[in-house]
Amino acid sequence: RSDDIRQAGRAVLAIYNRNVYPDLKVTWGTYPNNLGHMDFPGCFRCHDGSHIAADGKTIAQDCNSCHEPLGMDESSPEILKTLGISERISSLQKQ
Repeated sequence: RSDDIRQAGRAVLAIYNRNVYPDLKVTWGTYPNNLGHMDFPGCFRCHDGSHIAADGKTIAQDCNSCHEPLGMDESSPEILKTLGISERISSLQKQ
């Protein structure tokens, strides 16, 4: 288990280093979380029908204009196999 703990520690450090920049005064909570749209405005900060261009068009509210779902409601989406991570995901789900 000590190897698992070391690996988990390295993963936490990598996540921290991708999100926290003390020299720039950017910490975990400096900016709001805009992921999703249930608890946060997320996409609808801009895709709200209020941002109107000079030609009168608004930013589309169609999710597929920015996102391309690669698998939904599937227990084993093909994309995980393509990325070569399906076995790892499967083993994590069994834990």
